[in-house]
Amino acid sequence: MAFLEQYKLMVVITSTVAAMVQLRNRFNGSAAWLHRLLYFLGLDPPPGPKCKTNIWGWLCFLVMSQAGLFVFIVRSAPHLKGFLINLPATLPLFDRSIRLFSVSFIHLILLLKLGGILDSMCRQLNSVDLELHRPNLSKVRKVSIAGVIWTLFVCNSQTIFSMYVESFERRKESFFPFLETIQQFIRIESYMILDVSVVIFSASGQLLVTFYQQLVQKTNADASLTKLFFYSSIATRLSSAVTFLCSQFALILLINCIHSFSCLLFFTDALMSEIAAPDQRITSFWTSVVLIDGLVRLWLICHTVDNISNAAKQSIYSLRKLRDYPSRDITQTYQRNQVTLSIVEIAGTLPKFRLYGLVTLSKELLLQVMETTAAYVLMLNELKT
Repeated sequence: MAFLEQYKLMVVITSTVAAMVQLRNRFNGSAAWLHRLLYFLGLDPPPGPKCKTNIWGWLCFLVMSQAGLFVFIVRSAPHLKGFLINLPATLPLFDRSIRLFSVSFIHLILLLKLGGILDSMCRQLNSVDLELHRPNLSKVRKVSIAGVIWTLFVCNSQTIFSMYVESFERRKESFFPFLETIQQFIRIESYMILDVSVVIFSASGQLLVTFYQQLVQKTNADASLTKLFFYSSIATRLSSAVTFLCSQFALILLINCIHSFSCLLFFTDALMSEIAAPDQRITSFWTSVVLIDGLVRLWLICHTVDNISNAAKQSIYSLRKLRDYPSRDITQTYQRNQVTLSIVEIAGTLPKFRLYGLVTLSKELLLQVMETTAAYVLMLNELKT
């Protein structure tokens, strides 16, 4: 009997792990382009021996970090004398330090935690995926493809403009022209870490939105009391998965928001000045790409959060609709009260999209950032005049 019980336990554990891996494989298959990019960077190794992938990931991190540090030291040295005294000397130092910190810190977090985050999320959503009969993940595929294309476009376009500037404008001022050009190339390519981190969050968020939408469809199609409590249990587990995802990505999203905001502050006025100067047209293209990238990342974060929040609220609305217009299975008052309690429980588990009490993620944040940037540019122009 003991042997039989151990055998049954092993079968259950094996089936659960296999299903979890299958869900992870479904997610990786839907986000295939993103998965390949993460594998190239050594951030998301495939199942199996991970030693080689971990070594490659740490090597990429060290190479990109030293390139950013090298360029930061070389380019910041001329501005040290006027730091906190001269505004044109202070702003570049703040800009370069924020970019160096943002890229290196997000890269380190992804290197240490990304595999565990995705595995844990798949483990939490494993039962939900099976109970909802494995919904179609085509929207996850679209988000990942669009995100990877945008990431490659931004990094390569910035690299092209940077190489032009290095060749014709800054080489004469550098003591290490060839070495500095190579390091600048690596540094700009490392900026893809910022976009990649947001695309991962967006693809994971779209996975949750897909489950919520499938839950709403099934709730509207079957109004029996048994199914209602079954679906409310799924909604509660989805809320827990959303809370887990937001808590794990909170620091990454906060750094991305700070970086995007600083880009808008530092580069908007620079772009206006470069457009006015005929000899800086190429540099203005580079600056405009940086600005648009910052806006797109901030918009994608806020858009993903709003989609998750709306999908979660829609699941509650579908349950309320069935409670207010009961089917033949929900006729008694105590039954309707039970449904109400389930709805209250789900509403209590809805995640709060607030990063360490500092930033509340929503599209209103994007509007506030743009208003602050416009006010800053106007004030800076007034000081200049």
